[in-house]
Amino acid sequence: MILAPSSRQMPATKTIVGICLVLLFVGAGVFFLEAKPTLEKLPPLVFVSRKALPNAAPGDLPGIGPQYRTAIVGGTLVLRTSDGSLRRLVDSTKLIDVADPCVSWDGKKILFAGVQHADSNWRIFEIGVDGRRLASESGGFRQLTFSNRVLPLEQFGAAKHLFVQYDDFDPCYMPDGRIVFASTRYPSMAMAAKVRTSNLYLMEANGDSIRRITSERSGGEEPTIDPVSGEIVFARWWVNIDMPSNVTKNNLTRELRHALTDDIANIWHALIINPDGTGMKLYAGFCRTRQGMQTYKPALMRDGRLLSVFSPLTSLTPSLGGTGVRWFKKGADYAHHVVGLAPNESPDTGREGSFATDPVELSSNAILCSYSADGKDYGVFSCALDGTGLRTVVDLPGTLELEPQIVAARPRPPLVNEAIVTPVSDIPPTEDPETYARNDFFRFDCMNVFTNGKVDEPIPDAPRIAHDLTIQFFMNPQRQSANAPDPSILLKTAPVFYMGGIHEHDVPAG
Repeated sequence: MILAPSSRQMPATKTIVGICLVLLFVGAGVFFLEAKPTLEKLPPLVFVSRKALPNAAPGDLPGIGPQYRTAIVGGTLVLRTSDGSLRRLVDSTKLIDVADPCVSWDGKKILFAGVQHADSNWRIFEIGVDGRRLASESGGFRQLTFSNRVLPLEQFGAAKHLFVQYDDFDPCYMPDGRIVFASTRYPSMAMAAKVRTSNLYLMEANGDSIRRITSERSGGEEPTIDPVSGEIVFARWWVNIDMPSNVTKNNLTRELRHALTDDIANIWHALIINPDGTGMKLYAGFCRTRQGMQTYKPALMRDGRLLSVFSPLTSLTPSLGGTGVRWFKKGADYAHHVVGLAPNESPDTGREGSFATDPVELSSNAILCSYSADGKDYGVFSCALDGTGLRTVVDLPGTLELEPQIVAARPRPPLVNEAIVTPVSDIPPTEDPETYARNDFFRFDCMNVFTNGKVDEPIPDAPRIAHDLTIQFFMNPQRQSANAPDPSILLKTAPVFYMGGIHEHDVPAG
């Protein structure tokens, strides 16, 4: 359960206006990036050049959404230098496919996800920007995660075969050198599709001490770092297959004819958490509509504004329905469309028209992104934040140029104080009570269920003030059948305090 914070909890960040001058260092070169950079003044950047999905609808891309995020299509990691020349850092002699590049804070290293051969899974790798050796590894790059997870899967019964394999992807450097990444190594299936659940993990810079920091039931991925606070911002798949009902025994239903509403959310939105996994809250979005909150591939600007990938098919499954780029101020804000598919366009997977994804800040009023005029051939483009001045940076024939990242030194965000967190179980509970009577618990806190924002803020109305209210806590444990939906189990009914707060302890986690 996530309640949209009020304006007092999430103040909007003031937008920086005017000329911005940034000094960038890469190797021995120095580049000056102005507020409206020309192609001649672009800094070096890294991107992936990948093949298209077979038989894909316009706008469907490898690396995006539950169905395609781990698709293996073939690709290379490419560096574009400041003079416009291209150099392959990783090609098929090392890995058959690559995705998700992230440049280190000093601009010298690149994290990325890669696949070694057709029947293997995605793992995390690292390479130097100049291709030279890292540590003692040979070949100019090193592998950080491996297929070495060992878990007892017997409790999942007929579903255990679903969790034998797992993927690691979306790596991101933390300010202190650790690495946060997404993975499906936590054995769970998403509630609304037959795909494995993604969660966020932290590990040391050398790949040691991997630990999970989220317990998402459907998906948590695409982590990035807030340059203002140093916290982690990520995309979360929020869906609840159970609808409220006044005619069923437990007040839940999965049949529309018995439901009070057909709204199950089923969106990706942008959340922010501490590196220890605590303090989760909404980062930005228009809270009055599901499409207004939808965000995938969040990317933060230096002043805290959120660059967001939008899709009218808010769950990104079974297809993407096309994508566009927009931005929000931090907190509750109206969406500002930049380029590609706009929210008022139809979510038609057969649509012909322009699409955009993978935004990254170029200056205070300009971005890089992956753009396609027809939803089939994508290249790296630059444009202003109002969508004007669209210009090609690199567009190779026959491939998709995706996920551009600027190769430059950046100021390190502040370090966040972390609590000492008790390690959690590596296996989620099932409907068998023996599997959730462990020592993994969490505390649910809501300060005031009646809190509203200001009159002109894009936040929906809270419940009306009333007395003697209660709230029910249900658990959706992982199913033990390969096909049946997850069950719902009523854990407890708790009172809402007279001031509107709820503080419930010892709720089973996972």
